[in-house]
Order: sequence, then structure tokens, then C-alpha cells
Amino acid sequence: MGDERTNGAKPGARPQVSGALLEQLRRALASHGACPSDDGDISGALRAIGVAARAEGVKAEQLVASLKRVFESLTPPPTLASHDARSKRLSNLVTICVREYYAPWADVPPSETPRATS
Repeated sequence: MGDERTNGAKPGARPQVSGALLEQLRRALASHGACPSDDGDISGALRAIGVAARAEGVKAEQLVASLKRVFESLTPPPTLASHDARSKRLSNLVTICVREYYAPWADVPPSETPRATS
């Protein structure tokens, strides 16, 4: 698995999730673990992370991949009984992460929505 941080990135390479953003994800997911039924706190945290990620040029899919890796590192391995609940929780977090990443553009008319560049 490659390094997710910008350290050692080649010039012109696609920006990667920084160590600071990874730490924000860890803190947000760790605090959400204590109260997984309250999506309000995690939504706000993921919105702030999404804003920072966009400012750094990080793509939504890169942020989601990092969220999944951090979730896996913080969440104990599932038992047969908890596998479904764990999968649903991760799916919910991914949905919230994507929604919050794009939230600042949600109220922008389609003609003014920033377009992705290749």
C-alpha cells in the first residue's frame, strides 16, 4: 500500500490525503465510535475535512479510500454477529463523507457548479 501523504510526491502528481487530514479523520471516527447513532457530529466533522481536502486538491474518492482505511484501523475485526452492523456503519460513514465533501456546491446552480478537471 502506498503512502497516502504528500511526502515524496512527484511534481505534477495528484495530491494525496495529508497527514493532517488523516489525523482529523482518525479523531472524527474515534469520537463517533463512542456515539455512532448521532450523525450530526460526524457530519460536521466530515464537512470540515471535505472542505480542507478540496482546498488541498484531494479528490472525493481519495478521501473515501482514506476514510475506509482509518475506519478499518480503528474498528475491531468483526465477529459473525457484528459483520452486518459494521458494514452498515461504514456504508453510512461513506455516504455522509461524500455528501459533506460536495455539500458546499449543493446550493450552486448547475451552470455555476465547478467542473472536475482531468
